[in-house]
Amino acid sequence: LGIGALSGQRSVTAGADGKWTQFFPFVTSDANRFTGVAYVNESGAPSLVKVELFASNGSLVSTRSDLVAGKAQNVYMLSDLAKGWQGAGFLRLTGDAPLVGFVITGNNEVSTNSITAWGGQSEIGKELHVPQIAEVPGWASDFALVNLGPVDAAVEIDAFDGAGNFLTKTLTSIPANQQLHQALTTLLPLGGQSGGSLRITSNTNIVAANLFTAPGGYAGVGALLPADLVERTVPGLLLADQTVGPAGGAIAVKGLASGNPLALVHLSIPPGALASTTEIQILATVPTVPAADSHFLLRQYPIQL
Repeated sequence: LGIGALSGQRSVTAGADGKWTQFFPFVTSDANRFTGVAYVNESGAPSLVKVELFASNGSLVSTRSDLVAGKAQNVYMLSDLAKGWQGAGFLRLTGDAPLVGFVITGNNEVSTNSITAWGGQSEIGKELHVPQIAEVPGWASDFALVNLGPVDAAVEIDAFDGAGNFLTKTLTSIPANQQLHQALTTLLPLGGQSGGSLRITSNTNIVAANLFTAPGGYAGVGALLPADLVERTVPGLLLADQTVGPAGGAIAVKGLASGNPLALVHLSIPPGALASTTEIQILATVPTVPAADSHFLLRQYPIQL
């Protein structure tokens, strides 16, 4: 008997089209494996939810639309959504109201009957990370990546060992709205690698997932956005821009009123810290405040230095 673990999902805002969307980069249904689908309308009012199943080449295999009552759930097998279809592909859920969902993928072998659960992915991007590599004897990875963009995706996949050292990389192109689905070792020479991570970058928005397989069963993980994404994308305020040489020097913020706390910022570069003349910038980013949530209360506490 198999057990699949599933982490919780946070609420997200609607997309630019006013819809709530979740992606499942890898689903499958054949003689050996199955996929079950479940989703919930989080709102208190009815919501029209559309489920679309795509083959790896981007062709639409099947679609289904249901008016789901407030707080209600829909559950069914992929084989019921697409009767007679066998293969691998990806799934997209779209609703008129906030929704969360997951799929369960498992095998039909009586001896193991293993399953794994995949939460719906709402946060898409141009850089994703898979926090584990397991290609030792008995283990393998079934890797899936979907190009969500309207043009071909130029994708680079970099592999690092557990200490963060670069191992190898591959470059590939994925047509618009299509899926790359291969064993990880066919993409990268990682045979025998235990531990490490993958960094995936693309010129278009992508989602990805990795299915770890072993004799005892499955373990699935969705690729994650970088933790410092906000810091990378929030526009910065340039406070100072100055060149400093090997002799060192000091960089001070200029042009701000004396009462502005940012006017107190300065940076000292000791002699010998720089090997050559270097341009150094001091940037400040505007603090971001999360959207109001009735379940949480934001408090401010003074910090004394």
